[in-house]
Amino acid sequence: MNHLPLIREGRPRRRPHLRFSRNASGQALVEACIGLALMALTWVLISHVSYMRINHVRTVMAARHAAWMMGHNAEAGGAAESFFFGRDVSYAQVAAPEALNLSAIGEGWSGAAATAQRATVSFGITMEKFDEPDVYPFGLMKARIPFMPSIVLTNYLSVKSSAAWPADVDNTWTDRGEALKGVLSEIANSVGGILKWIGSLLS
Repeated sequence: MNHLPLIREGRPRRRPHLRFSRNASGQALVEACIGLALMALTWVLISHVSYMRINHVRTVMAARHAAWMMGHNAEAGGAAESFFFGRDVSYAQVAAPEALNLSAIGEGWSGAAATAQRATVSFGITMEKFDEPDVYPFGLMKARIPFMPSIVLTNYLSVKSSAAWPADVDNTWTDRGEALKGVLSEIANSVGGILKWIGSLLS
């Protein structure tokens, strides 16, 4: 004999509802504001560091080009315009050439105690210029982000690079005879240096 299951009559069960107090809602809002402020701070810092790193690489290339031009007795002041673009050109500067004596490391490339021209290219601004109103994109560092400290990287507002080429860099070989003579001279100088070093070890 089949029996029907007993059905208990009564009120249906209600699902529990999550209740938030006003304090919990305020805490969540504060945490969200702090999180957004932290994201904004991170974005500004990453943007500035990436911008300066890219232009640091450009100072390296500009310095090598400027030193090469100085070795050819050419005007190197325009070297920055070949590697920086747009508004960044106004932040790049080529310093006056500096003569380096190569006699301390041996004979120069031309066979005599030569000198080298060192060029220095800098990019960025100083703290004095940072206070000016129109210094984009450095002005991003002036942003006042709530709940966050000051984000001015005073030690990373400028970068610079230096490079040097021999002063006689324009004294190149013009035919095969000069090239062969120069190669043999370099070999002789290298062999002489090796023999001198061996002699110093035996003495």
